Amino acid sequence: PTQPKRLFDTIEAVLPELLEEDGAVETWTEPPPPVPPTVKLVDEKELLDRVSGSREFLKQLIGMLFDGLPKRLTALGEAISHQDPVALEDAAHSLKGALSNLTATPAAEAAAKLEQCGAAAQFEQASDAYDELIRQLARLRPALFALADKKPTKVDSDATAEGLRAFHQAHL
Repeated sequence: PTQPKRLFDTIEAVLPELLEEDGAVETWTEPPPPVPPTVKLVDEKELLDRVSGSREFLKQLIGMLFDGLPKRLTALGEAISHQDPVALEDAAHSLKGALSNLTATPAAEAAAKLEQCGAAAQFEQASDAYDELIRQLARLRPALFALADKKPTKVDSDATAEGLRAFHQAHL
């Protein structure tokens, strides 16, 4: 089973090195700026509904996203540096889908901008869009972990039980 905390600690330790070696991005030297309270990084209710309230399943989904993130970011960086519009569009589209599945709208929108840059072969704008994606991912990580690790309330527990019953009835 995926151990998200361990996975993210490893990614956090290795990602800046990998990206620096590949020339994909400069390493972060300071934490991302705080997110204004009006910006919703994740639609918590929708995301919990999508996983039938299962925080364990949510942790697995988060782990899958961030497990593949170094490879995805490297592919995006290489597509930009090699000015390969098809590779940029494809890699950005794939990441946009993964982020959308987790209701991470601001990060998905940043990936969509990269996808549009690829479709239009706009590589100067792609560099800025890539930087924005990195900022959004840095903000997203703690928000997702906080949601996955949050202790369920009585309402969450009831919703989870109800969701699991509905899931089993639909799939049995």
